[in-house]
Amino acid sequence: MDRQSRARGEGMDRPQAMGSAAFDPAGAAAGVIDLGQIAQLRELGGEDEPELVLDLIELFLSDAHQRLAEMRLALMTQDHRTIARTAHTLKSSAGSMGAVLLSQVCKEIEELARNCAGSELNSRAESCFEAYEKTEQALKLLDE
Repeated sequence: MDRQSRARGEGMDRPQAMGSAAFDPAGAAAGVIDLGQIAQLRELGGEDEPELVLDLIELFLSDAHQRLAEMRLALMTQDHRTIARTAHTLKSSAGSMGAVLLSQVCKEIEELARNCAGSELNSRAESCFEAYEKTEQALKLLDE
């Protein structure tokens, strides 16, 4: 399937083979990605720019990766202000991309950082990195 067909969402309603088992991208995204938000982003590009959603996904993943690196550094130095700011920024961009799990975890981290909740903050930050990995996997499946 070419990139334009993927951008239009063609073939997304059929299970695809991954390894030896049937694979359902929508099922993999459940609880991680709001597919309705992805559909809205596809509509935004329309027929003129069917690859817009794929470009947005690439930009989001690149930016999120950078933000998470900033968060890791801020966690090491216990810079709660930077953690809160970075989590806030990532929460907003994740929400815009339909990355609901990542957005929710970032919201919790932002609140913990503002309250300087050290040990709990470190634990939730680990959940954030895991949520990003799940988000990245789910979004990349939309690109296949």
